[in-house]
Amino acid sequence: MPKGMRAVDMTGKPKPKPEPKRKRDGSIGQATFDAIEKMTAEGKMTKQAAFITYARCISAQPGTVAANYYRVARTNGASAVTPRRSSEAAEASQTTPKHRGTPPNRQPNGTGDIEQIVAQLVTNVQALGDAVKAESAENARLRQRLDSLRSVLG
Repeated sequence: MPKGMRAVDMTGKPKPKPEPKRKRDGSIGQATFDAIEKMTAEGKMTKQAAFITYARCISAQPGTVAANYYRVARTNGASAVTPRRSSEAAEASQTTPKHRGTPPNRQPNGTGDIEQIVAQLVTNVQALGDAVKAESAENARLRQRLDSLRSVLG
């Protein structure tokens, strides 16, 4: 549609402008901040638990709630919120090695402790197999009970 022209309905009358889908005045972020502050007052709940609880209430992801909370906290100048690192500091920490030489839990060839990882994987697979067998036995037992009930009621 050309700029400056308004859409019309089937009768030829101009359509009203659609309402915006979301508020963009910061009220949602402020409401999130207030709710989290209320939940965490007096140490009743941790912030992480409050993010999860509030996210369930508003059908959102806990990470979204946390992002909104900290965005408003930074804007309000909360002292408990650490400021974001500059991009230079972030880049420097990514390029600076944290360990000199080989870390104690890694082999010099870079494979790490592969034997320990494989052993843990084998243990987990065996535990999964045992759980599947137990589930199968339980299903067979329940199926037998269902069959006997059907024959009694049948």
